[in-house]
Amino acid sequence: VSSGAYTSPSSVRITDAKGNQLLNVRPNGPIFLAKLPNGEYVVEATAEGKTMTRKVKVSSPGMESIALTWPTTDVPHRAGDAPE
Repeated sequence: VSSGAYTSPSSVRITDAKGNQLLNVRPNGPIFLAKLPNGEYVVEATAEGKTMTRKVKVSSPGMESIALTWPTTDVPHRAGDAPE
């Protein structure tokens, strides 16, 4: 997101270790919760046309948290910013 603000992914897809799609949704906000049994999963989320992928292992007691942060782009430089 160019402004650095929270955004809602346009899609979140979760597949299991065998590649079976378990979930493909359009979240209603920047936070998404899914209840999954213990196992290994691949989470793909798309926002602003860019897709991020993370491998996740859910183990006992069955809770895992991930945070996806898209890099900012097209942010204008301000006076005092260090040169790149």
